Amino acid sequence: DIKMPERSGLDAAEAIVDAWPPEHALPLIVFVTAFDRFAVDAFEQSAVDYVLKPVDAQRLKLTCERLQSRLSERSSGR
Repeated sequence: DIKMPERSGLDAAEAIVDAWPPEHALPLIVFVTAFDRFAVDAFEQSAVDYVLKPVDAQRLKLTCERLQSRLSERSSGR
């Protein structure tokens, strides 16, 4: 989420990306939030997707398919 106590989701994503060991693939980050105005910032922090609340089931399904595709690409070495 974008708005959280103590740290924003953008700050958390930035900290994760900055601290992630370069020899490991980055985690697949998806933002799920009610704030559409932060989408570009989220993608700049390596987000795979940005889902707006309230979450639509079809939209969430598409996000899960994207994640599965990325994970499959990783495991096949593409």
